[in-house]
Amino acid sequence: SYIPSLFKADPKAFATAFCSTDGQFTQLGNCHGKFSMQSVSKVVAYSYLYNLYVQKGKGEEVHKWVGEEPSGVVFNAPVFDKLGRPHNPMVNAGAIMVSTLLVNEGKTVEDFQNFYMRASNAKRADIDLPLYKEEALTGCTNHALRSLMLAKGAYP
Repeated sequence: SYIPSLFKADPKAFATAFCSTDGQFTQLGNCHGKFSMQSVSKVVAYSYLYNLYVQKGKGEEVHKWVGEEPSGVVFNAPVFDKLGRPHNPMVNAGAIMVSTLLVNEGKTVEDFQNFYMRASNAKRADIDLPLYKEEALTGCTNHALRSLMLAKGAYP
């Protein structure tokens, strides 16, 4: 409710899709409606980064910067593992690190959108600028996580 446009979203709207490793694809629900990815983007970003690293023959290097273990705390907690890394790519600190690594690989928002469209078979992946601006105004914890990681020297 702290983000006005998400507060207005239909809480009953639902869609899902599945694709097997051999290319079988199915989708259910309101698959043609627009929705905000929010934390689902963490899965897509990690998949994109890991795929890039694997193509370069350095698949496990991503875990030099972000761990693989559950944090045991809420998704935006300012808690890091024993090595000073975010616990995993699915907590906010981990997603921030993954985004940084993608930028370090020279990837742009447009590259991310293209990867998402290829991976999901979506025809479009738009940026919701008003929602982005609302998130930027309410993202104090994420800004703090970034600053903590800078202070800890956690970035490459």
